[in-house]
Amino acid sequence: SGTVPSAPGVASDGPGWRCTAGVATAFREDPATGRWNTVVIPVTDQRFVVRPAASARRWELLREAGDQPALPCIGDFDPAGVLRCGTGDQFSMNRDNRTFISHLFGTGSAGVAGLAAATVSGKCVGS
Repeated sequence: SGTVPSAPGVASDGPGWRCTAGVATAFREDPATGRWNTVVIPVTDQRFVVRPAASARRWELLREAGDQPALPCIGDFDPAGVLRCGTGDQFSMNRDNRTFISHLFGTGSAGVAGLAAATVSGKCVGS
């Protein structure tokens, strides 16, 4: 339990955050009607680490217990307190309310075949 970086949230301010997914919101096509329906699925197996990168004043994103390389974050926190990692909004974290959304890793659940456009969301705590 370390300190959570304070504004403006530069990478040198602290050790980072641990983020845990809570739900995924996705869309599933109904084969009978061809219509898309919204599906909300609990997600408990996705954990991320947002930590200072080796380069000064930068952040990177890792999936906990994964073997993927770190994903660089784009600059630092913007004036609204949001940090974006990857291309576009693959992962974004709000420093002020300590929430995140991810379009990067899907739902991580084997029981969600046929889903499209999953958005995973959850909470972050200082590490």
